Amino acid sequence: MIHSDLHLHSEYSYDSTLPLDDIITAAKARGYRQFGVTDHLNLPNHKFIGCLQRSAENVLAAKKDCPNLLLGVELTPIEKPFYDYCVAHPETDRYNPPGYTPPTSGVPIPYPYEMAMSKEELMSYGVQYAVCAAHGYIDTPAPDVHSIKDCVDAWYRMHMYLAADERTTILGHPYYHGLYLWYDDFSVVPKSAHEELAAALKEKNKLVEMNVDMILNPHASERFRRQYAEYMRFLFESGVRVTYGSDAHNKYPDLREELTPYLEAVGFRDGDFSELTESDLWQ
Repeated sequence: MIHSDLHLHSEYSYDSTLPLDDIITAAKARGYRQFGVTDHLNLPNHKFIGCLQRSAENVLAAKKDCPNLLLGVELTPIEKPFYDYCVAHPETDRYNPPGYTPPTSGVPIPYPYEMAMSKEELMSYGVQYAVCAAHGYIDTPAPDVHSIKDCVDAWYRMHMYLAADERTTILGHPYYHGLYLWYDDFSVVPKSAHEELAAALKEKNKLVEMNVDMILNPHASERFRRQYAEYMRFLFESGVRVTYGSDAHNKYPDLREELTPYLEAVGFRDGDFSELTESDLWQ
């Protein structure tokens, strides 16, 4: 039932070693109708802008002989005060660098969000779409610093921000958490949050990603896997188009066969997963 992969990281992403040639070879062998390289652009700094430049140059060159290859980007929300700090200090290449102190007055709290580049700037590199995904300010704060409820609330705010933002083509891996805080029981996220996000995505004609790692992650309980598959089916039945993303970084195994039983159990069938249309791609 899955005929495309719209979330992939190549050797040009700061956190990936997967050769672009290997991605293309595997995607062709699997008969993908579309596949997209979406290397990270986390911060507005020299390091990440350099990654984007290399990714764009190489993907666009490869695209000449492979028209179903797309150039995307993965963006993540960062808090506006830290975004402003990075713009003023473009050598910054990490979260919470020495010398940065989050403001405690003069700005709204919780802080508003921003992402590393505008849509117009991204298009100037040839980017065709964006997978926008919540990772957390320091990519998943420790549970002894923030409660699970605090994290759920923060992820909800980021998701709602992304659902409304013009840069978001696909909402990537909703409720991913690097420390797996709710990977035993997904019911910690209230149903009202699911309903509000579904309505926002549908209103703005955004797609949502079924990220394979959300189901097959070894930290996920069988209960979580079932709940998360049900959540994706709820979004689909709410009128939100669903894409598939492997989120591959260093290896590119074909995990569709392992994922399929979880999807079929909640009602997904061939034809339910979407590719990007011409109107979805940035012109």
